[in-house]
Amino acid sequence: MEKIGEGDEEVRDRSTVRSIEKALKILRLFSYREGELSHSEISKRMGWTTSTTSRLLNTLVENQFLMKDAENGKYRLGSAVLYLGRVAAANADLRRISYPILLKLSDQTGETAHIYVRAGIYRTCYEQVESEQAVRQVSAVGSKEPVWTGGTGTVLLAFLDAGEQEPVLAQIQREHPEVNQAALRERLLGARSRGYVERHGMDENQVGSVAAPIWNAEGKVEACLAVSMPSFRFPEDPKAIRDAVLEGALEISRQLGYMG
Repeated sequence: MEKIGEGDEEVRDRSTVRSIEKALKILRLFSYREGELSHSEISKRMGWTTSTTSRLLNTLVENQFLMKDAENGKYRLGSAVLYLGRVAAANADLRRISYPILLKLSDQTGETAHIYVRAGIYRTCYEQVESEQAVRQVSAVGSKEPVWTGGTGTVLLAFLDAGEQEPVLAQIQREHPEVNQAALRERLLGARSRGYVERHGMDENQVGSVAAPIWNAEGKVEACLAVSMPSFRFPEDPKAIRDAVLEGALEISRQLGYMG
């Protein structure tokens, strides 16, 4: 019997890894907007030959990662993906995922790091790691504040889909007519265009902060990650803090299943 050489085994392993990578790329084509894709659509997007695409699709169907619709011939995610998704969702607890990142962020910046979530027209401090400095900005975990105020509130409102945002703004207008809706909408648009919110603490609260959205597996804003400090410690150039907050928010989002 002819023995397989070490070089041949390495070539075979590389070929296997490439095939796995291609199969994973196919699975990542599917989304909430595109739940079904045809053979030709997949082949075209990947830039593969018909035979290569067929081989990979057949393997994925055989292993229940894809299903083929008998009527239209299109493919959709199969039961194996559903099972793994449920396992992942059961373990995707926001507090468990975010706490190590809050610890790291507070250590990096020397300031308080916290997670806020929205409940109707209010925002709640969900989790927090306090700064060790004598003078620091903190919020009580579980505290409730208006969602139309503060950097975290701006983030939680700004990144809502229009269909979700408008009812919240309408409720604020009904229950708190003193809120300047034009100024609020302008602030939300600015935050959405930048992708984050910076407050330099030059208001009545004297709090500086940098806040960014946390996304869930559906691509919707789940929460907000922020670093806060007394205004006198807000840096002239907050780039280092901003980068750390954005990186932390993206890491939490990815662990929650966000694919963007």
